[in-house]
Amino acid sequence: MVYECRAFWEDAAVDHGTTTEGSLRYRLTKALETHVLKSADAITTICEGLRLDIIKRGIPENKITVIPNAVDIEKFSFNAKADLNLRNELGLTDKIVLGFIGSFYAYEGIPLLMDALPDILKKVPNVRLLLVGEGLRKMLSNKKH
Repeated sequence: MVYECRAFWEDAAVDHGTTTEGSLRYRLTKALETHVLKSADAITTICEGLRLDIIKRGIPENKITVIPNAVDIEKFSFNAKADLNLRNELGLTDKIVLGFIGSFYAYEGIPLLMDALPDILKKVPNVRLLLVGEGLRKMLSNKKH
């Protein structure tokens, strides 16, 4: 059996608001996923951080392969002109845009990016953050600070 780990179930449940860190459900889910990881013949994961966390659960390193998320850059055009009307409408004319398109869960790193934004703006004041997806309001309301 090959098991793919893109995030830990217990952490995803916390981000989704269906449990809390350290709760009985959290601990049981972590134990069950650790059992599955130990039972797997091979494990794939998307990043070095998850690989290290899996190793901390007692999984042999040689069972784990990192396969990063990837994009076929041949499918994108890099010299295309931006839609000027849309840039104007969004207040992005003459701005450097940092963008994210996806689901807003803490494990995607959006809170880290938002925490870093004031420091980024001090050095590059014309940067703007453009977030497209679902769950931002919920993520912000769950933010601890």
